Amino acid sequence: MSDKLILYNIPSKVDTWSGSVAKVKYLLDANNISYETVWVPFNKIGETLAARGIKPNPEPPLYTLPAITIGDLTISDSSKIVKYFIENQDDLIKKGILKDEFKAYNDLVTPEFFQYFENFIIKSEPLHDLIYKLLLANEVHLLNDEDQQPFIESRLIKGVDIPAIERQAKELNIARIWENATNFLNRDLKESFNYPGLQRDKFLTGKFVYGDELTWADILFFTRFNHLEELAKANVEYSKIPENGLVDSEWIKAWIKRVEDIIN
Repeated sequence: MSDKLILYNIPSKVDTWSGSVAKVKYLLDANNISYETVWVPFNKIGETLAARGIKPNPEPPLYTLPAITIGDLTISDSSKIVKYFIENQDDLIKKGILKDEFKAYNDLVTPEFFQYFENFIIKSEPLHDLIYKLLLANEVHLLNDEDQQPFIESRLIKGVDIPAIERQAKELNIARIWENATNFLNRDLKESFNYPGLQRDKFLTGKFVYGDELTWADILFFTRFNHLEELAKANVEYSKIPENGLVDSEWIKAWIKRVEDIIN
């Protein structure tokens, strides 16, 4: 079987609907890795991954993207995909899949960092309110029409009632939520991010998130920034992004441009 890399993505009304898939897509692009995109409708994810030998998750959703295939190997979950590239770097260079050293590794590339990052997003009130009270319901509007109801049902199994969130969002102080989130991202992020062992003189001070080389930390932060803006493209009146956008910090603006230059 060919060693050509396949990235599984979900067709939608935006470039990459899933923030989780976007993380892997940006990482592949940053490393100039050629890949073929296989578009998998939301309601076909399970049967597609099961056919590739992926075991179901212990709790719903049983199957999720991102996933990649190289030869006869399929890997699901972004942290496992990063781990695979790091551990098989030399072999992937020999096969011509990687052209050079894999741009991801530094001392932040640990499972603990991934978990801290996700918990940080969930527990930071300004971001929590923006993502989980306002923009979460937008996701369904960005899916293709035939996938919207399966998505709603998949979230209901986990106790997340998308229609109820949407009804509640219309009653919120939208301007205040956006203002709090943008203030947090532009002015409070650096001091609030307290990952154990973080060297503060390297964090959000150089060219990239943690020093002068692009790493997985940049992909995680960039994906969140970009995904917020993608969700706002649903053009739902109650959650339109402010005209001046999410970013006014000069460092963050310059950093976003540096990351975009690498992944585009």
